[in-house]
Order: sequence, then structure tokens, then C-alpha cells
Amino acid sequence: MFALKIIDRTALQSPISTKGKEEDLVLDSPEAYLSRACQLIEDSDAAELVIHGFGRANWSPAFGYEGLMVLEELPDAIACLRKREEFKIGIMAQGTESEFEFYYSPDSSNVNVRCISYLDGWKPNPECETIAYDELLNMLESVRDTFVALLSRLLPELYTHSMVKKWVSSFD
Repeated sequence: MFALKIIDRTALQSPISTKGKEEDLVLDSPEAYLSRACQLIEDSDAAELVIHGFGRANWSPAFGYEGLMVLEELPDAIACLRKREEFKIGIMAQGTESEFEFYYSPDSSNVNVRCISYLDGWKPNPECETIAYDELLNMLESVRDTFVALLSRLLPELYTHSMVKKWVSSFD
């Protein structure tokens, strides 16, 4: 069954220092700050992105890359889900090249998730899974909430930046 979540591994971890790590970066958009945050979280092994489903037990996504891809699309995905519109989330890193299409079942209480694989030699089985609307909304909001909690606790310098606040406010 389809699942998407972030596992927080940081119970008592101290904040991650960003000092001296941004000198070469041009951080001029919310996505640039998200990218930096995801990479720092991956480098410190503070969290794990988990994707299950479509006959594949372990997608092995990297938090710094696939996590960023999910987080970039998350505000629009949640907004579309609430409006009961179709949406997609793409995971295009090497080894995971897939896209998830979300669309409503005729009864509208469930959402169909179709996995499109761009990998040679792997096809999803099943190609489509069904998830309850409320379960999917809770799943996506949990990804958001876990990431925001990680940011506020581990990367307070990034979390308080206006560009990150802009991304957080995009969920309103």
C-alpha cells in the first residue's frame, strides 16, 4: 500500500550548525533554502524519507534529493487534494525515476494513486493503489509537519529565514 512519510531520528539531537556551510550558495528562493535544509538533514542522518507501495518494498530515497522533490511539490499537492483536484508528485532521482498521479475515485471518498515508472526493467505492480481521502491528507500533512518540526528544532537559522517562512505559509 502506498505510503509517504518522514521518520524523525533526532529525539535529543542538538541543532545543526549552518556556519561556514553557505558561503558558496546563492540562497535566493524558498526552494534553495529547502534544498540546503534537506541536504543538512541528510548529512546529519537526522531523518529518513520513506516511500512504500506498488510492489516495491524499499524505494531507498535520499532525503537531500527526493525529499526536496517531495517538499517542493507538497504545498500544491495538499491544496489540490483539499480542492479534490488531480495532482502529481515526481521522484526523478536515479534509481527511483517515478511519478505518482493522484486522482479521485468515482465515489470521491477515495483517491487513486497511479505510479508511472521511468526505470528500465521495473514496472509497478500494481500500477494503481487506492487510499482513503482522509488517510492521504493526514499522510501529506504529517510529512509537512514532521519537516517543519525538524527545521524549527535542528535548523533554527534556516527556519526563521523569510524564504523558509514563505514556503511554510504557502500551506495556508
